[in-house]
Amino acid sequence: MHRNDVRGHTGGIIVAAEEADFWGLATYPASHRDVVVTGNTVRRCKGKRDAANHVGSGIIVAQTEGALVESNLAEDCGENSTNNAGPVGIWAWDAIGVVIRKNTTLRQRSARSDGGGFDLDGGCKDCVLEYNFSMGCTGPGIIIFSFDDTAYPNKLLDYSNNVARYNLSVRDGQTVRSEFGMFIGTMRPVGSDFQNIRVYNNTIVTDTVGAFSPTCLSIQTFGGVDFSHATGVIANNIFLQKGAGLLCDVRTTAMQIHGNCFHSVQGTAMRSFGFDWETVDQWISASGNKEFLHGTHTIFVDNPQLVNDSGSTPADFRPANSSPLYGVGMDINAEFGIARPTEDYLGNALPATQRFFTPGAMEPATPLPNLLTSPNVLNTGWELNDIDLISGLPACSAAHRRRT
Repeated sequence: MHRNDVRGHTGGIIVAAEEADFWGLATYPASHRDVVVTGNTVRRCKGKRDAANHVGSGIIVAQTEGALVESNLAEDCGENSTNNAGPVGIWAWDAIGVVIRKNTTLRQRSARSDGGGFDLDGGCKDCVLEYNFSMGCTGPGIIIFSFDDTAYPNKLLDYSNNVARYNLSVRDGQTVRSEFGMFIGTMRPVGSDFQNIRVYNNTIVTDTVGAFSPTCLSIQTFGGVDFSHATGVIANNIFLQKGAGLLCDVRTTAMQIHGNCFHSVQGTAMRSFGFDWETVDQWISASGNKEFLHGTHTIFVDNPQLVNDSGSTPADFRPANSSPLYGVGMDINAEFGIARPTEDYLGNALPATQRFFTPGAMEPATPLPNLLTSPNVLNTGWELNDIDLISGLPACSAAHRRRT
């Protein structure tokens, strides 16, 4: 059990500059280097009401170059936080080369904003979120965000080269101010910010919990910030919406979005720039040809058929033996130059052959049959000439939209 108070930021474990003004790695050298935070439990660090800064986080790493945050648990924190810059279970900001991996955040709370599971926030560069599990938080399970530093010019490094991969978020986004499963966005009005962001092979499962129906994936800006400069790839993820919330809300044309499984059990809409679309074809067109590459659809829309998508342990969210997902993802190395790691969330080796790409954070327990008419998956792979050969690809049809 840990408790700390740094510059009014009450939290569990806080690695940060001691002096209030000594932050901003574009201005000051790192206060800490080669930090290791591992094997800790932070529990019931609730924060305090009306605090001037964010309070109630489990673990924070900032003003740091090089850190490993691994195998920690943060649970039931942040309940008393009322600051707009809310707490997060485990996160980094103003940091270089921080790796946050194999951690768990349960029931992170905030009475206002944030309250999410894991976050790479403003000023992060070359940082990684991988193999983390978030469940039951009031905010997003995964946050990729750059905050507005207009009042502090030239202090933050540009947000760049950050990665979120093989993470699992379950029933997060249980509050009206941060009602998302995964949130990607910015408030920083700097054209060189938010570059080369890679978000791949995550599993995000949202559901209606009480009065809240979170959006499964949200990509947007605040404060009128233009997001057209952002670059990056969002690929081979599972976005499973079980509740009444939107399947996605995408408000950028710059980032590449391909090879993902988008499925809503209740058939809820996909939103693009304020319009809700009832068919995938029109959403693809309206979003600037997201999920459309080399003249064909790259999206998968059937139910991913996880072992138990209402479960509470990570293994519940592995593709079941009946899942149609096996092999329908994209070759992210060939398309985007992204090298996959060697294992999935559960520690299972990824297939040695680069022809097998399964969306989500976990490989199936055994190789699953694909649904092509003439597979040949064990040798030379396949050539795809007809998109209707794969179950789950959308059929072309007329669409309707409604302004929100």
